[in-house]
Order: sequence, then structure tokens, then C-alpha cells
Amino acid sequence: MMVSGSVREKTKASLPNEFDFMCNLEHFSSSCKVIDEGTCFPGFVRLKGTDDSANIDEFFDADGCLVPYLVRSKFEQVVRLVMFDANLWKCCPRICSNFILPSSNTGIVHPKPSIIIELCWNGPIYKNMVYSIDLVPVIDAGVFWPKGANSCSPVLENIQKQCLFAMTIPRFQHGIYGNEVRISFSLTESAIFDSIPEVIKDAYIAAKAIREVCPTMLDSEEMLYKDLDKHGSDERSSLAVWVRRIYQRIYQYLCEDEVFPSFFMPQQDFVASKLKGRDKTRYAAKNLEKEFMACKKMSHIIHRFLSSDG
Repeated sequence: MMVSGSVREKTKASLPNEFDFMCNLEHFSSSCKVIDEGTCFPGFVRLKGTDDSANIDEFFDADGCLVPYLVRSKFEQVVRLVMFDANLWKCCPRICSNFILPSSNTGIVHPKPSIIIELCWNGPIYKNMVYSIDLVPVIDAGVFWPKGANSCSPVLENIQKQCLFAMTIPRFQHGIYGNEVRISFSLTESAIFDSIPEVIKDAYIAAKAIREVCPTMLDSEEMLYKDLDKHGSDERSSLAVWVRRIYQRIYQYLCEDEVFPSFFMPQQDFVASKLKGRDKTRYAAKNLEKEFMACKKMSHIIHRFLSSDG
């Protein structure tokens, strides 16, 4: 298991109520090879079985491609068996074992690669705080970097470029099929955060704190990468300058361009994927459009607040 996300990067901006772990399915690592032929949706590839995959052929389709939903379902079954084992909780008196493990059906509506477990902490500090543990089943298929990925940015200099593959639920959207796995850049992201100065890391935490109060649809982490790409790891700039840079970038993408290309996979447009990427009912699409407009308005207000002439 590998710690990931803000806890790993030491950039948590709110209560310690969410912990992310990537669970490397080592048995699959030597049994899969990456197929990156440009036929998948940006940010996705296929994994094909090797000669060593005969004993796990139940997880592959007729063409020899790994079916991530089958792997994820089996992983969730194992997690449920462990979580419902009473012996597990005897050594954890501060954790309430009356946990919530969301149903698999939830993921079909809001597809995520993670298994989310909710627990209750009964310690003297943060007493009765409910927190979540996100477990993401991943496969490490060896050294790999996608063909269409950003590879020449100064941000990635001296950074080991490495990907993992997350076991996703089919998204039922045009262009994404059940045997495509999501590329995870989590290891590279952590390496970037390990390399940047503390003032920039603190600015990112401050930007996240503002986002907690006034959430936007865009990821401030992606904005930070783009500003690092433009300005470099400039320690001379103040925390306030870096926060302004991040939100200037958010304002540009959200309010002016209405296009938000991924730092790692520029072909991916996060705005388009949120507004148009999934098959939605008319009611859901209307609500999402309202949310998007509200985010644009809030982004405009934050931009004015942070700008020198605001």
C-alpha cells in the first residue's frame, strides 16, 4: 500500500478526515503489458495479458485485454471480507467499527476507481469525527510514459516519470469502454511536490483553503503545475504572489477560455469532460450547468479580490 494525495504530499488544507491509499496489485504487475496505440480516450490505455497471466485469465476479455471492472469488483469483495472481520477492530479501540462501505451501485452513477470506507474516530481530539479511507486498486506494469503525455516541461526535469493504472468502473460515456484503465500520475505528482520550495507548497495549501470555502470545478494542483511551468520554482516570489498566480490561471481557464487542458495529458479538457463527458439526464445536465455558472461567478469574485486593482 502507498499513501497518496494531500497526506502524502503534506498539503492537507482542512481537517484530517480523508486519507488516500493506492493498493498495488503485485500479482498483476508481471502479467500485464501496456497497449498505448492512441485508440483509447485521452488518459486511458489498455492492459493486455502476458504468458504469465494464465492463472488469472478470468479478469481478461476474449481479446486478452484486462477488464478493470472485474478486478475492482474482486478487490472490493476482499475489502468487505476484511472490514467485516471482528478481529480487525480489537486492536483499534479508538475507531468505531460500525463503518459505512458504500455499495458498488453508487459507483455506477458517480464512477470512481476508489473503494471508499467511512469510519468514526473516538479519540479525545476530533472526537466522533467521521473520516474516509479511499483505497485505489492499481497495477504497476513497469516503466511507462504515455505517447501523448507532456514530457518536455521544465517541471518534469530531474523527475522520474512513472505511471500506475487505476481499475476504473465503466463510465458509460462516448469513447470510454469497459476494458480501458485510467492512467494515474500520482507517483510523478508526489515527486514534483517533493522537489518544490516550501513557499510554493504553502501557497498551494492556501489556494486549496480558499477553494474549500469557495469550491471551483477546477483542480488547483493542475494550476500549480502550469504556473511552475511558466515561472519555475521561484522562491523569491511571496506566498501571496503564488496564490494570485494559481487563481489567475483558474480565472483564465474557467471564465475566459472555458477550456482546461490537463497538465500531463493536454488532450484532456476537464471542463468539457465535466459538462459533456458523461451521459446525463436532462435534469442532471441542467444542474451541472448551473453549478458551472456559479463556479465561474465565484472565480470572478476571487479574481477581483486577489487582484491588485480589485
